[in-house]
Amino acid sequence: MAVYFKLAFQHDSPVQNPETIYRQKPLMVLLAVATVLSVVLLTVRIPAMSESFAPTPEVLTCIIREGLANGALVGSRLPKMLLAV
Repeated sequence: MAVYFKLAFQHDSPVQNPETIYRQKPLMVLLAVATVLSVVLLTVRIPAMSESFAPTPEVLTCIIREGLANGALVGSRLPKMLLAV
């Protein structure tokens, strides 16, 4: 975003003609790095992240109770043991 913003304030900026912006090497390099990083982070399992964002049993119980109260879990594929809370 900062690279694009910097380009916007140049004299005869390539941002004024978006069809030529692909010629800006720094912007394209950052775009490629961001794309590769996004793909890697979406496909690689990071155990520390899974543990950090895993719901606790109390949260799961609350979600299930709310879902049952609102009728949202009717016909769901949750195990019967979880629905019997």
